[in-house]
Amino acid sequence: LWANRDSGLGTDGPFQAIVGVFTLHYSFHGSDVLVMYTLMLLAAPGIMFMLHRGHTIPVLAGSLALWALTQRFPHETVVPWDVTNSAFPVAAWQLLFVLGMAAGFHREKVTSWLVKGTGSSRLTILGSASVVYLLARSEQRFGSVQLPSNWFGDATYASLFAKLDLGPGRVLAFLGVAVLVYTVVNSLWVPIHRAFGWFILPMGQNSLYVYITHIFVVVLVYNLAPIAYFWTTADNLDTVAQF
Repeated sequence: LWANRDSGLGTDGPFQAIVGVFTLHYSFHGSDVLVMYTLMLLAAPGIMFMLHRGHTIPVLAGSLALWALTQRFPHETVVPWDVTNSAFPVAAWQLLFVLGMAAGFHREKVTSWLVKGTGSSRLTILGSASVVYLLARSEQRFGSVQLPSNWFGDATYASLFAKLDLGPGRVLAFLGVAVLVYTVVNSLWVPIHRAFGWFILPMGQNSLYVYITHIFVVVLVYNLAPIAYFWTTADNLDTVAQF
């Protein structure tokens, strides 16, 4: 699969791995998103209840506080438990899930505000584009620069974009891209729907199924990709595959 085949499962045996999978304590690369997704769906009814009762601000504040705490105390904020081989700890990544639920719940207001083109919405869109560009450039240029040791220990600038802990740079980049894509799609929805609606709507409506099946496709591509390296580079192949 993705890992070195000689490294094994990372458990004492297959039976331990099976028990870990069924109790949501064990995952392998590609399935760890599903563990996080399952745990967040268990919390989703409570979040939706709070949103329906008009408590959007407390929900977002609580989510942001948990994410902030896990940036400073990752081992003390494991929620609800540690998942072996997972690159998506719930305490950190729940922030994007909750933000998505809140944006979806208030989608009419969000869409109306972004698409109307008021001064504040234009500033937000422009700011998002600038933030994404500056973050991408700065990470490439200053990634190895040490951060102030009093606050960050021996961490480098690149650690602000860490995937495992969902670093603040990664959150800002995600929000910037989300605002830009959301605005473009809603502003140009009629031509986009005519050209690609037949494809993207079923993909979105069956996103969980699509994600699960794409793992098997990626495994196939991952094993066949080395054959293609004879006529192109890994970066070129990855670019085409991502597109």
